Amino acid sequence: NENRVIISKSFKSYIFSKRNEYKSILLIYLKEKEFHSKLYKISSDMKSNTENEILKISERQIFFIDKYILKITKSNEGLADMYQLKADIYRYLCEVSTGEHLITNKKNATFFYNECIKNSKSLSYLNLVK
Repeated sequence: NENRVIISKSFKSYIFSKRNEYKSILLIYLKEKEFHSKLYKISSDMKSNTENEILKISERQIFFIDKYILKITKSNEGLADMYQLKADIYRYLCEVSTGEHLITNKKNATFFYNECIKNSKSLSYLNLVK
């Protein structure tokens, strides 16, 4: 249980800074795009680079969860916690996705949130995972 909390917090804090960076760059990008500024190209490149970083981070985290953590997790609480983490990662990907990728990430986030709910049904209402 303690290890899952550490993994979850470290994954979220690792991507948190990139998400904040992306949100800041996105505001600048939208402003520069609206005014056709000289900084539009720079902000567009920064936005694309940050989107790619978030994508790579998320892919690594999902791979790690699937390959290592879910294989050794047996309890409903542990599964619910990891499914919630995967759903959160897919939700973060929705923030930087468009088109088919956005649709796929939304479906994946919904699927894993539902898996979390299914696995948390037997847990106490006081349990933080629930």
